[in-house]
Amino acid sequence: MTKLTAELAIDLLQMNRSIHEDVQKDIDFYLQYKHPSGHDRINGGFHFIQKNTLFLQASSNDLSLGGFLIDYGHITCCYINSAQPRINQNFILFHEIYHLLKGIPAGQAHLVAIEQAGLSLEERKADYFASLLLMPEYEMRNFFAAIQSDALQIQIYKAMNQFKAPYKSILIRMLELGIALTVDTFTELFDENNNLSERFSKAGLDKGIVEPSYVLNIPQLETIIANNNLNEFMPTSTNEKNKQLFTQIVRHFQLKGDH
Repeated sequence: MTKLTAELAIDLLQMNRSIHEDVQKDIDFYLQYKHPSGHDRINGGFHFIQKNTLFLQASSNDLSLGGFLIDYGHITCCYINSAQPRINQNFILFHEIYHLLKGIPAGQAHLVAIEQAGLSLEERKADYFASLLLMPEYEMRNFFAAIQSDALQIQIYKAMNQFKAPYKSILIRMLELGIALTVDTFTELFDENNNLSERFSKAGLDKGIVEPSYVLNIPQLETIIANNNLNEFMPTSTNEKNKQLFTQIVRHFQLKGDH
């Protein structure tokens, strides 16, 4: 992983152009065959990941960690760090859905680091998959056309609120689509250290999306293990592995729910 700078983000736009067709096909497949019907993009994404993995949400002391996807052979585990702002969690979600759709080798882990650029082809595709899903071109263009009289910063914050996507992801997508940004303005804004919570409040927007959720979601694993004799949901050997996995996750990430 490499730190994501404005210069690197501009360079990655060239890679986006080369992978756009393939990634769009992956999105079309996901939306047509995998995305739960009756749900919007984000809620549907969470439903999909909950259905297809052991899905964990909890805060980690390591704020550089966005999440991970790991295949233990008998079970695939997806973890999202709920100490990240909610909009970052959305991006991480679809990044990991891409890897889940494509598959990862048994016994291997895939980690998502915050504000780091994956330079491998698959990492770039995963990021672009998340970007295109959260910020479709047609919707982006229509949205910005309706707010073009607003100050540029307000347009950016309103777009974050509308698409539930991170600040830098919005900027990259705007530059890619040629919406309201020059390269110089993009570079100037990219590394601004914004107090987004305060700025959202002043703009009358929902500041909750730029703040951590601190959700503690350790799903029914303990219940499944405890009730195994009643429902025979899993073999005993698998439950022993799951007990060990559960203990390792809690210990390693120091999961906590009180904030």
